[in-house]
Amino acid sequence: MEGSLGRGESMLASTFSAAEVEYLAENEPVTIVPSFGTNGKVLHFIGGEYGPFKAGLPVKVTLWLAVVLKKSRKCKIETPPWMEIESLAEIVKQETEEGRFEKLPPHYMVVASVLLSCANDDIRNAAQVRTALQDLWDVRYSKIRKGIYTIDDSSAVKLNNLSLMEINTIRPFFVQTMGQLDRLKNQ
Repeated sequence: MEGSLGRGESMLASTFSAAEVEYLAENEPVTIVPSFGTNGKVLHFIGGEYGPFKAGLPVKVTLWLAVVLKKSRKCKIETPPWMEIESLAEIVKQETEEGRFEKLPPHYMVVASVLLSCANDDIRNAAQVRTALQDLWDVRYSKIRKGIYTIDDSSAVKLNNLSLMEINTIRPFFVQTMGQLDRLKNQ
């Protein structure tokens, strides 16, 4: 099918790999509670400065640093407010009832996946959170599919508030569909 796409469509249809999307999401901020201190000193990395760290006091760091510290047993990771089971239940309810997509963090699914895999013990009701996230993904993906299936000459599809992972998932199908509609229109 790649041969049927034009040069511009081929570039638009290309997607990031899952690893590339995860890499981009690793700079999202999360809050940790370190179990160590740095005596008022800041840690210097190529991507920025973090700290100072004081045992027991919450501090914001990037997701990648939180994962490194968690794997080294140097911190606990706080569950982001949007990832609490009550918040997720409300978001799923709104997604189900509303035609629009709810505003979520840009990499919500990747952040949740990383946190559930490396900090499962820090997340209250982790199994329920995992289920609610799957419900949220299913509802949003269903809305995306419905929107794409209703495309015709006179309508537009609003895809505001999608995460990069969601966009990445639908991009090849969406570009191919739009290309086919354009070819049909020009016949």
